[in-house]
Amino acid sequence: MAYVREKKFGYVLELEDKPDNFKSLIKEFLSKHGFHIEEPIIPNEVIWSPRINLLQAFKRVPKEYKKSGVYRVYYDDTMIYIGCTQCDGTLKGKRQGMWARRQDFKSSLKGQRQTYFAIDKTMADYYYNGEKMPLDEYKRISHEFFVCHPDVSENLEQVLQQEYKDEHGDLPLLNRVENYVGSAKRVN
Repeated sequence: MAYVREKKFGYVLELEDKPDNFKSLIKEFLSKHGFHIEEPIIPNEVIWSPRINLLQAFKRVPKEYKKSGVYRVYYDDTMIYIGCTQCDGTLKGKRQGMWARRQDFKSSLKGQRQTYFAIDKTMADYYYNGEKMPLDEYKRISHEFFVCHPDVSENLEQVLQQEYKDEHGDLPLLNRVENYVGSAKRVN
């Protein structure tokens, strides 16, 4: 039994069972019909983008920032978060990759959006004696990005978090959450 369902920005294939070589069959079919298949490549080295201040705006956001990958967030020169996204915003209908995570972070600081924990409250408690972080202080927050295949980003996030913990004795501030849902829950 199989369903091929049209969605707003593509198709979904649902299968009851699949043959062992299913992935290669799909890739072969798509290649024959002109689709470029991007294979996951494990990076030998992580080369970070320049840091981008949270208040910095672009007339046109660079395409690579809209892709899937890993990212780090800093408060001044202190790393406060290591995260990833598997969304590739260069595909129509998908969230805007790492750039969307940056926007989520900004909305969370403003208290407009909550993730698995209150970023605004944590930052207020840790850096501002319980007071809300002033908007003009957002310039102290910056992000840096590393583009990678969606199948690689979560594992790379965990590796980077583990390296950080091994070096510093704990995870970055905003990865230290009791009910964390990301890769940090697997860091020893």
